[in-house]
Amino acid sequence: MAANLLDALNGLVTPDLLATVAPRLGESESAIGKGLAATFPTILAGLVQKSGDPKTMDQIMGLLTTSRVNYPAVLANPKSVLPGDSSGASLGDLGGSFLSALFGQQLGPLAAALSQSAGIKTSSASSLLNAAVPLVMALLAGRVRTEGLGASGLGSLLSRQRDSIFNAVPAGLANVLGLGALRGVTPPRAPRSAAALGSSMWIWAAAVGVLLLGGLLYRNAQLPDVKVPAVEAPQVAKNAVRGAGDAARGAADAAGAAAKGAADTASQAVASLGAFLPRRLPSSVELTLPERGVETQIITFIDDPTKQAEPAVWFSFDRLVFETGSATLKPASQEQLRNTAEILKAYPTVRLKIGGYTDNTGNPEANIQLSQARATTVMNELIRLGVAPDRLAAEGYGEQYPVGDNSTEEGRAQNRRIAMRVTQK
Repeated sequence: MAANLLDALNGLVTPDLLATVAPRLGESESAIGKGLAATFPTILAGLVQKSGDPKTMDQIMGLLTTSRVNYPAVLANPKSVLPGDSSGASLGDLGGSFLSALFGQQLGPLAAALSQSAGIKTSSASSLLNAAVPLVMALLAGRVRTEGLGASGLGSLLSRQRDSIFNAVPAGLANVLGLGALRGVTPPRAPRSAAALGSSMWIWAAAVGVLLLGGLLYRNAQLPDVKVPAVEAPQVAKNAVRGAGDAARGAADAAGAAAKGAADTASQAVASLGAFLPRRLPSSVELTLPERGVETQIITFIDDPTKQAEPAVWFSFDRLVFETGSATLKPASQEQLRNTAEILKAYPTVRLKIGGYTDNTGNPEANIQLSQARATTVMNELIRLGVAPDRLAAEGYGEQYPVGDNSTEEGRAQNRRIAMRVTQK
């Protein structure tokens, strides 16, 4: 087994592997090779960054040591983790959890940067990340098990190869990870002795004292005698406190009104979905779904043999909520995500594309990145909930394809959405 992790991973990329992956993603073999060469160090760099976080490393170790990671079989046949293979399906949710633990909401921007770096579609970049992570996991699981490594041992292994990993990450992805200032940086030297440090501090203190004294003498010699009027500090303080209190009360009133307005709007939106009724899936799982909600719509579409998978037919999620300006889902979104995952499990031949959209406010490029990040987050959540990665794709469209009038707040709210399209029934 190669000592250098990157060398070992790159050694898994054979012409046969490239010839298999490229047509599945609709990309050239050279572009896929370039993409994998960027993906491997990016995943390892994310792990290096998390190596000092005990909670994340415990999660990573749990994923690596599960019996589901059959590392000898994966390393002997890397194609086994590709979409469509049973081994790949079994590792899919583990890989999604692995990526989420390392990158979280950075996954969308990373996919966009990988797309630019390798010259492939953003959806292909997301698929490549999901396809590469089981190979990384298999390699690390092998090292963990054969060398008896714990979380600290794995961290030490990564730390020893830190520079080669960081320097192999392409510039665009390095910027997303914040590695720009860290690549090629020599670790800091050991601190000097206390005596030497104390001596140098005394010298610096003396020098600063001389400079301050000189500055004071210069000021007294150059500045005219200016009389500064006295200020009634107690009264100023009273006025400041009174003003702060008024401002705080005003802000609280405004926040309360805004919260009430948001709650009323949310209640109206849920009410418009109709009654929540039980619905039994072909898998015998029973869900409670709104009669006009997107889950009911997608089931009806799948069950109708006259309805074909078409590029123009999209279904907008109606209960997904993100943190403002970010790709972080709020907890209230989990119910609809769980429902969607159960529906996909009940219809195992169905494949979906997740689309992210924004209104036309702000920078168009930033809107593309945000919409991609949000679509990828939803896709990764579905993977975490047990949907095979090869059944999903994600793409951000930014302010393209509006469904509402961007000149009104109501229309802009309609345009800020996540939708799904059935690509295969």
